[in-house]
Amino acid sequence: MEISDFQVKETASKMGWLEQLTIADAVFGLIVLAAGIIRFSNLDALPLSDGEAETALAVWRFWQPGAAQVAVVSPAYFSFTAVLTQILGFSDTVMRLVPAVFGLGLVILPRLLQQRLGVIGVLAASLLLAVSPLLVITSRTTGGQSIALFTVLLTAVALIRYGETAAPRWLYTLAAAVGLGLTSDTLFYSSLITLGLAWILFYKIIKRQRSQKEDKEENSAPSASLRFNPSSQEKRTAVLIGVVVFVLSGSMFLWYLPGLGDVARLLGDWLALFGAMDGRTLADPFLAFMRYEPVLLIFGVAAVIGTVWRGRPLASLLLYWLAGIFLLMLLQQGVMANAALLALPGYLLIGLLAQVVLGGTWTKYTGLLALSLILALAVIVVNFARYLRVVAYQPQDLQYVFVMMMAFFIALASIYLLSAYDVTAVSQGIFLAFLTVLLVAQWSQSWQLSHSYGNDPRERWVTAGTSEGARLLGQTAREISYQLSGADNQLRLLNTVESPALAWYLRQMRQMDTGLSIPAAADYDAIITPADAQFSLDNASTGSEFNIRNQGIIPAAPNPDTA
Repeated sequence: MEISDFQVKETASKMGWLEQLTIADAVFGLIVLAAGIIRFSNLDALPLSDGEAETALAVWRFWQPGAAQVAVVSPAYFSFTAVLTQILGFSDTVMRLVPAVFGLGLVILPRLLQQRLGVIGVLAASLLLAVSPLLVITSRTTGGQSIALFTVLLTAVALIRYGETAAPRWLYTLAAAVGLGLTSDTLFYSSLITLGLAWILFYKIIKRQRSQKEDKEENSAPSASLRFNPSSQEKRTAVLIGVVVFVLSGSMFLWYLPGLGDVARLLGDWLALFGAMDGRTLADPFLAFMRYEPVLLIFGVAAVIGTVWRGRPLASLLLYWLAGIFLLMLLQQGVMANAALLALPGYLLIGLLAQVVLGGTWTKYTGLLALSLILALAVIVVNFARYLRVVAYQPQDLQYVFVMMMAFFIALASIYLLSAYDVTAVSQGIFLAFLTVLLVAQWSQSWQLSHSYGNDPRERWVTAGTSEGARLLGQTAREISYQLSGADNQLRLLNTVESPALAWYLRQMRQMDTGLSIPAAADYDAIITPADAQFSLDNASTGSEFNIRNQGIIPAAPNPDTA
């Protein structure tokens, strides 16, 4: 049997591609898979909040017959989702699909900085971004914040890569990222301005250092070489690409030109954030950051000291960016989204630290110490939880305290003995053990926040939550409509409850009227009112209560958010 030369070459090329795959590539693929699972699984696990419902209703109303101009919160989100709904329909899952896609893309972006971060640094940064609770909940929330976070990190990557290579494709990527980001959300302005100021400061310092070390160009070039000098043709092409992306994403690909007016409004909305606190305090974003990002809180200081001490330019840029975000959080008091923005430079910094600590040669002692410390930490955590459970009833029962102390001293002795033989293995084992335990805890927190507690106002990140009662009320209305008319959207309904989430779940009711009061001559099959509303109906009427909003504290009086 004869085989042609073309077939032989094709087989050889495929084998060469497979041979280039490494263990790091497989681990990175597993990280992306885990990020996809936590972002895409059960996107409809939580009902839409009022803010999400307003954004989703704009998309739905646009496609209704005779629809006029709609209020678009995020033009980029509106453009992508409006097109997507014509393929997949309207549902909670579809409304959250676009943010989930961009949230997954955010996890992949550190791979483009592998020359700066290193292999271990890329894996650590991507893993941290994948399980960050604030980034996960943002990726599963209707709106443009997930798009804004993706585009700003892509902007940072394109800036760095273009400064390294001067390749036009990175300049064009930069322009496209900025064009898309400007149509995404007010969060993009926060991130772009802080990144821009950090880049200017970074560029000036690097330029000055390079001029002072011209006689040592061989040593400074790999870390400080920046070539940000595009030609006139490249500038024109980049501006054209940015404008085209801006117009297309802001106008639903030229289908909805009024969306460009909503793009212009984003800047005004961002400036308004400097004065309005929206019921939040100055400390709320910082407390949310401390509550949901323990890895960044614990390893952040070490990452700043360890990476900047080594004089890495990327660490300096990320540090300036991180400082700018903290300053912005002080100026825009109470803006919770800025806490999620901290995760971008923060986890890249920790990625650099992971490359410094774990990038060297591993020995068998590294794995043994890391495993023993993980087991010791697990024993301490479990017994501490058990002790807290019984201390109020049996304060004299100290067996759990003894177990914790024993595990602690065994771990301390292991570290002391091994430090006499291999100091590097000790530092690697300690870093790996604590990072692993915190990542497991952060994965659990991310899952619970995005799948169970994302509508619970007792969570610091949540402003207002929609109860499952809103979905149940919509389902009940459809069932009653089918029983009365044979169709699930013909119920003659009056809704006097102001709730965008409730309006979303009742959107299919074609004969629904809305108002703040019940007319004297009301002739409806069903009426939805607040629980404390005063009205009278005939004796043949019956009713049920549906809690449509979650409350942080259960009130003693009737809940006005009950329909």
